[in-house]
Amino acid sequence: MMSHNTLTRIWLIAGWGMIALVWYLCLIPAPPQLDINHADKLEHAATYMFLMLWFAQLQPPRRRRQVIMWGLITMGIAIEFAQKATGYRSFDMWDMLANGTGAVLGMLLSHTMLGRLLPGQQRHATAD
Repeated sequence: MMSHNTLTRIWLIAGWGMIALVWYLCLIPAPPQLDINHADKLEHAATYMFLMLWFAQLQPPRRRRQVIMWGLITMGIAIEFAQKATGYRSFDMWDMLANGTGAVLGMLLSHTMLGRLLPGQQRHATAD
C-alpha cells in the first residue's frame, strides 16, 4: 500500500520527466513528426494542455495552478528561443501561441472532472 505522499512524489517525478522529454524533443535536430498539415500546432497545444492538467491536479489551490500555467507559457517561449539558438531548429511565434493556448485550455479544464483524476486515483490507491 502506497501512501499519498509517495504517490504524489511519483506523479511529480513523472511530470518533471515529461517536461524534460518536451525539452529534449524540441531541441533535437529531427524530432518525430506527424505527416499532417499544421499537426505540429495541435501537438504543441495538446502537450501543454496535458502538462497543465497533470501538474494542476497535484496543486489544487487556484493560485498555484496559475503559477504553473504561467510557468508553462514561459517554458513555451523559452523553448522557441532555445530552438533559434541551436542553428538547426527554427523560431516560430505560432508554436508559442499553440503552447500558451494549450496551457490556458489545460487550466480551464483543470476546473472540471479532468482536473480531479489523479486525486481520485490517490484515494483508491490508499484505500486498498
